[in-house]
Formats: sequence, C-alpha cells, structure tokens
Amino acid sequence: MSKKTKTLSPVQQKLTDEINKSNAKRAKRDFKAHISAGSGGATLDMVLTFGADGVPNIVKLLPKQVKLSAQYLVEVGGDNEQAMIADLNKYSETADGDLFWGTGKHHPYDQTVSKILSKYMPKLLGKVAWSNKIGKQEIFRIV
Repeated sequence: MSKKTKTLSPVQQKLTDEINKSNAKRAKRDFKAHISAGSGGATLDMVLTFGADGVPNIVKLLPKQVKLSAQYLVEVGGDNEQAMIADLNKYSETADGDLFWGTGKHHPYDQTVSKILSKYMPKLLGKVAWSNKIGKQEIFRIV
C-alpha cells in the first residue's frame, strides 16, 4: 500500500518553506535545553550537603563568601549537614560576628548566599577547576 503525497501549489509551498525556515531559526534561539540542564546557578529549593572533598585543606584559598556559605551549612544543616539554599539565605540575614557578610557591623553586602552559590556553582560542585593550583574540588553536592 503506497501513500500518496499531496502536491502543494507554488503559493502553499512557499508558505510552508517560510514556516519551516522560521521554525528552524527559532530552534537556534531555543534556550530551554540550557536552562533545564543547569550549567550553574542555585535555586532556593536546592538542598546542599558537603561534597566528596568537603572542606579540603585548600579552604584558606577559597573566597571569603564561599567559606561563609560553608559555615552557614554547618550552622543550619544540623547533624546531617544538609540545608535548602533558602534556609542558608535566611540564616545569613541574621548572622553576626565572624559570620556577618558585609562592611562594618551594620551594612550587609547586597549578595545573598544563593547569588554567591550561583556565581561559584560549577566550581563548588567540582565540575570546573578553581585555579591551576587548586584544581577541581567538590565542596558541595546537590542532594
């Protein structure tokens, strides 16, 4: 049994070709695959724990805000050392003393834990090297 194909008129064929061309152009601008793949970034509902390298001996070489984020995980995470990023954000708003992230004692930086983690996420997860000296270190793991 053969299937008959309908022959399009020149006008219909031109419209079909334009639609196909438009769809192809739109597909080239489709960022959904990159959004869902998550090459970085931190969402508030992500749950973090310490990774295979935990807090390694290179901790002194990490940015201060990363060290603070790790300490917030210790403070909020309890015995299992797991916490949602939203909870780390909340904790950072009331942290004081050595755990305060800001200038002086009264001016917090406009940088939440989620912003910090978003910036460093590929490095924190051990997917990208911190530097040639430090290499890849899995500081955090997403649960």
